[in-house]
Amino acid sequence: LNELQVFVNNESTARIGTSLESALSGVTLGEITSLTITGGSFLATDWYWLRAKRADLKALMYFTITGGISSVADIPCTYDNPYFGGQIKEVSVAKVAKIGDWAFSGCYTITAASFPQVTYIGNYAFYARYDLHNLMLGATPPIVGAGAFAHCAEERFLVPVNADGVPLTNSDLTAALNAYKAIDDGNTNDSLWYGWKLVETLYPIIINSTDNGMVSTSHRYAPANTTVKLTPTPYVGYVLQSLSCDKQGGGGVDINMGNSFTMPNEGVIVNATFVSNVLYLTVNDSIAKSGTSLESALD
Repeated sequence: LNELQVFVNNESTARIGTSLESALSGVTLGEITSLTITGGSFLATDWYWLRAKRADLKALMYFTITGGISSVADIPCTYDNPYFGGQIKEVSVAKVAKIGDWAFSGCYTITAASFPQVTYIGNYAFYARYDLHNLMLGATPPIVGAGAFAHCAEERFLVPVNADGVPLTNSDLTAALNAYKAIDDGNTNDSLWYGWKLVETLYPIIINSTDNGMVSTSHRYAPANTTVKLTPTPYVGYVLQSLSCDKQGGGGVDINMGNSFTMPNEGVIVNATFVSNVLYLTVNDSIAKSGTSLESALD
């Protein structure tokens, strides 16, 4: 009997079911911002259910299947009917081998994707994903279908990783980058793989988890001097109080009014604080009211 283990948002206890649908039974799908699957087998029927419920999962921004999973079915081919909505930001899937045609074509705001063991990326799988800046793949380059990365972001970086999704370093990194560079993608003399930049030195952008909201980033990894955009998203009833960025070696990094910063030549850590939004008002010049919104204050 399959026991799929699923963590919803910041819950500390896994929900168990024979499928993703049964594990999420009783959960309001529209309130799910992140799904993390840590055990059991993820089947093709689970991919199909995700696709069918894409509109209901309107707040889902982060989808992760960890290496603790027993197996992951190939992502089936689709057309004009992707598995996630336009709001998805990051997808990380361990142990999946094949990504079907057009699988992520409608994921307009996806910024990072990780598939450490993928061997095939289908036709137009990431077509016109203008915000996709980081792609984490294994040391052995996968086979790539026609137009898989057509019209993606001009500035995008490939991050070679091991089977657990951890970025390679030193000689392992150099060997992997050389393997990607050697692939005949139309030009073997540049430092690109199907438009993905092959860069030795990329620094991580680490987002510390927080309560009452989340922060997404335009990059998970970036070279020095790259402009990185942060997007804080408070939960209902909360507002952003503070947003900070610090170098891993110490020292602050300036964030501008547009919530962007320039990547230093080392990794950074981002912290955010969200607090309750309390709106105070006076009704008819005498009655004091308060609430997290105008509606709740006047209730």
